Amino acid sequence: MSVMASSGQQIDIAASVRGAYQVAIENARLAVNLALVPFAIVVGAEFLAWLVGGGGWFSMVLAILIQAGGFAVFGTVFIVRWHRFILLGETATPSLFPPG
Repeated sequence: MSVMASSGQQIDIAASVRGAYQVAIENARLAVNLALVPFAIVVGAEFLAWLVGGGGWFSMVLAILIQAGGFAVFGTVFIVRWHRFILLGETATPSLFPPG
């Protein structure tokens, strides 16, 4: 059984996008603080791969793989932390991975 929800109300997309950017701009310092540790971990892992690989093609491939996987994992951590700020008002967590 399928039920369509047609309440006749429409969402103002432009206002929603404008509001999202306004929140991000107003809390730019918090966004940087939430993203700084995950970004530093990815960059540090890439640098370590470059040093271990000796700077050749192998180290470049290894760094690219670390970058792709690192940004997937730690990008997700940042997104979760940002949405917890938006939804719950959390500005800081005691650890890199938030509770829940």
